[in-house]
Amino acid sequence: MYRKLTHVSVAIAMTGALVGAITLAAEDTAAGSPTTGGRVVEVVALATSINDFVDIGPTGPSPGDVYVFSETLVRPDDEHQILGRLEGRCNLINPSEGRFECTIVSSLPHGTITTAGILVNAPGATSVGAVTGGTGAYRSSRGEATVLLGTNRHEIRFVLVG
Repeated sequence: MYRKLTHVSVAIAMTGALVGAITLAAEDTAAGSPTTGGRVVEVVALATSINDFVDIGPTGPSPGDVYVFSETLVRPDDEHQILGRLEGRCNLINPSEGRFECTIVSSLPHGTITTAGILVNAPGATSVGAVTGGTGAYRSSRGEATVLLGTNRHEIRFVLVG
């Protein structure tokens, strides 16, 4: 059975938090809070019209199909304040469980955060991925990204180290 796919952000946006006492970037100040040894960056990803499932065959969801998406990143406390974009590509691994392997790039005002991991595509599911790097203010970052998947709104938390 084909069901509408929801969005991801490892960033899974699966998306951001840094560990260590460091100065927060402008977007982090409003959306994140320092923690012992680092910082946490929290954002919300909102679905856009770029939300495409590429069925490579056989017809219907099958291993290897690709899901591509682009989402708008906003502040958790003010969803009208746009912080950036989250863009990703996921390969379907297990259709019966809705499991995808994803690579996601979250673009924020002071750089990008890249993430990779397994996403369970079910509203209400929480998935955790690795922060694999970044650019600008995030160039030496690593850590974890957690996404709480909604239908068109996803809560993302980055815990960053480095």
